[in-house]
Amino acid sequence: MDTAIADVGQWIPRLDGVLVGPGLGRDRQIIEACSQLIVKAASEGMPVLLDADGLFIVTSALRAPGLRVCIAQIDREAAKTELIDLSHAEHDVTESQQQLLNSLQAAFVTLTPNKVEFERLCKAMGLAKEGDDPFSNAELLAPSVASRIGRNAVVIVKGARDIITDGTSTVVCDTAGSPRRCGGQGDVLAGLLLAFKVWAHEALAESYGSETIEARITKIQENPLMSKIRLACAFAACEVSKECARRAFQKKKRAMLASDVLQELGLSFNAIFPLEEEEQASWEDDWILETDLTMYCAATVPTCLKQPRPAFFLPASLSDLNLLRRGYIILL
Repeated sequence: MDTAIADVGQWIPRLDGVLVGPGLGRDRQIIEACSQLIVKAASEGMPVLLDADGLFIVTSALRAPGLRVCIAQIDREAAKTELIDLSHAEHDVTESQQQLLNSLQAAFVTLTPNKVEFERLCKAMGLAKEGDDPFSNAELLAPSVASRIGRNAVVIVKGARDIITDGTSTVVCDTAGSPRRCGGQGDVLAGLLLAFKVWAHEALAESYGSETIEARITKIQENPLMSKIRLACAFAACEVSKECARRAFQKKKRAMLASDVLQELGLSFNAIFPLEEEEQASWEDDWILETDLTMYCAATVPTCLKQPRPAFFLPASLSDLNLLRRGYIILL
């Protein structure tokens, strides 16, 4: 296993982001190896996304009784001081599990639980007991889950209404999707989300020049618009994913598969974020005058306007996010 970790680990610094979970499985050695690779990715300051069995890795670590102090510390950072009773845990914490949760406290990590996965997370954190239905209170509980995972964490509770939170602010994407939920649909969202996060992360990192990884991480964390950026990436991915599913269901109805959802990606993306040349030219000349939006990273405007790299625009107020629905993020 050590050889496998070393072989894969050497590639991580060359990656733009890491998605862990879909199709992973729960073999003990795989879980152990992936825990260490997540720690490595987090230390490089890159976006990390945990879905499916990636969430199982985190939930298993949270259930360990040795993590009482760790979780209590996260609560203090979130202006909470209560200790969490983890006496029901099924196993002791391992060194890799402790390292994993410690690394997530500062990582640019996003968790995308469905109903069952969210319930497991809440119970592992002591936010819900057996017999409770935390999913019905997702808008209240999700911020606590995010803040306990880490100060840069985002949680997306998937459903008919996607609850998106970074522990401080919460937005809801209730765009109409598909009445059918097929296997693999969450994987489509995970891939979209990582793409948006990487685009935004790279634009920020490049604006800070050739500084060390540690210096760039610190500056990104301290960026006053980082909260808006995290939520914007998540909302954009949810919006595109739901539009893909809606279009796929219109064509295939109950026979819709995840592959059908993928085939709608190009048209759905362009419908929400059009890339026509004439629109790009008009934005380059007078985007400040014709939009009521604020760019999160003004230093990269000239580069973003002249190259096929996305530039994210955000509304001046987070309260406007759910009103703007479409077009509140423009990709140039």
